[in-house]
Amino acid sequence: MKPQQQQINVSEQDTTPTVCPCGCDLFDVAYRHRVLPGLSLKNPSGHDMPIKVEVFICRECGCEMGKDGLKEKLKREAAYISKGSTIGGK
Repeated sequence: MKPQQQQINVSEQDTTPTVCPCGCDLFDVAYRHRVLPGLSLKNPSGHDMPIKVEVFICRECGCEMGKDGLKEKLKREAAYISKGSTIGGK
């Protein structure tokens, strides 16, 4: 038996906006692909199972919303630059 989802009537005025640290409030949906190993106790199939995790990417700065998305993006860019490359390949 599947759990039933409760339907609620919500308007945009009832919600609080999510804003990226850069100030942008527009996001694109992206997916992070993971694999649940077949040997995991949480995997009943016994075979590797692909998992799709939905994430939101800021349209302005490209950081992932959630746990310190902007900080993580800046760290990755700094590490990339320190290897002698530049962002965007220029």
